[in-house]
Amino acid sequence: RMDRKFTSPGWLFEKGRPADNWVKITTSVKMRESTFQSEGGTIKVILRLKDDTIDDLSISGDFLFHPRDDLKDLKDRLAGQPLREDRLLEVVESFYKMRNIQSPGVGPGDMVRAIMGRK
Repeated sequence: RMDRKFTSPGWLFEKGRPADNWVKITTSVKMRESTFQSEGGTIKVILRLKDDTIDDLSISGDFLFHPRDDLKDLKDRLAGQPLREDRLLEVVESFYKMRNIQSPGVGPGDMVRAIMGRK
């Protein structure tokens, strides 16, 4: 009985709310996978939120990001941030500037749109 409840669309997708591609894990935790096509390539994001704050995320895709090892540091910098577009843009822009990130065709705004699940 509990398996049926916790795997039902009403539980997973919070029936009655607009479809937003989130899968509810617990009352305060939800996850989403999104793909964003930028000029420089495809950005794929798997995002886990806890109480509307980024708890964990994975950023991958076929885009260039140099130095590549700094992508992990960007993900670490975004963890703990509220899922607010303006705040995320501020963090990503600052990171790009501070680390002198080179990502042809993929700017801070593209990263944020991918994280926010924009098309």
